[in-house]
Amino acid sequence: MTNFRRQDSHKKKRLARSGWRSSRGVHSKVRHDMKGRVPKVKVGYRNAALGRGGDVVLVRSLEECLALTAGTRIRIARTLGTRKKLAIAEEAVKRKLISVNINPEVLKQRHEQRASEKKAAREQKKEGLEEKAKKSKSAKQDKGAKASDAPATDAGKGDKAVKDGKAGVADKASESAEPKDRTEQIREAEKLLIKKGQA
Repeated sequence: MTNFRRQDSHKKKRLARSGWRSSRGVHSKVRHDMKGRVPKVKVGYRNAALGRGGDVVLVRSLEECLALTAGTRIRIARTLGTRKKLAIAEEAVKRKLISVNINPEVLKQRHEQRASEKKAAREQKKEGLEEKAKKSKSAKQDKGAKASDAPATDAGKGDKAVKDGKAGVADKASESAEPKDRTEQIREAEKLLIKKGQA
């Protein structure tokens, strides 16, 4: 429990003896709730209804809970995990112990809800991974099918190329019969002129 001290009680003994008094100074740092000053009495400091009056035993394990008698007021340690808290709370209900800080029914509901949410998330993740695996598998199959189709098309292209090659040879033969370009025509004309000049 918080020990409320009067402002400046550390300076004068008579103020320390008087107990708590509300600060009334115009510039009082305690009245203004400034940081680092003595705590001011407020509603927020009140203990929980079940925790008020009588001793409360802090329980950290199930063994400690088993050692207590019926009607004892207990506080389950906050540092424990949900499963241990739940086990202690259920045992407290069986042994008629009064739990100050945990309601077993609410805790059980919350635990079940979290467990169902986690399970749903795991299943969703599993489905997503399976879908991804199926997609990648189908993509690989499609790629493989395209690869198998590719050589056949290349073979067809090869046949076409052979045919084109034969046609090309025929075209070249026909081109060789005729003069290819203007320079060759000029050379032939010069040769004829030379021959005529010699004659």
